[in-house]
Amino acid sequence: MKLDMQQIFKLLLITFMGTAASVVVGLIVYGGNVFDPSSVAFAFLSFGLSGAFIFAFYHVRGVTETITAAVVVSAIQFGVGMAWFPWLNSI
Repeated sequence: MKLDMQQIFKLLLITFMGTAASVVVGLIVYGGNVFDPSSVAFAFLSFGLSGAFIFAFYHVRGVTETITAAVVVSAIQFGVGMAWFPWLNSI
């Protein structure tokens, strides 16, 4: 899996724009609670970041590697989410 600078830039740009869009929607709906990790509104930020990364990875690398990236990102998000939320809410 070799990434050149153009692919890395495209990956970062799409991820940043997707995350920014999810933050804007979260701010409209929940206000400043989007940045509070103990709030339900924080899901806009965390799911927006992971969703934007998976979407960007699809556009840069294709379906085959995106499935693997989605599984890894979801596992990381599940592990990190368990630190803030009870186990059943993380699922």
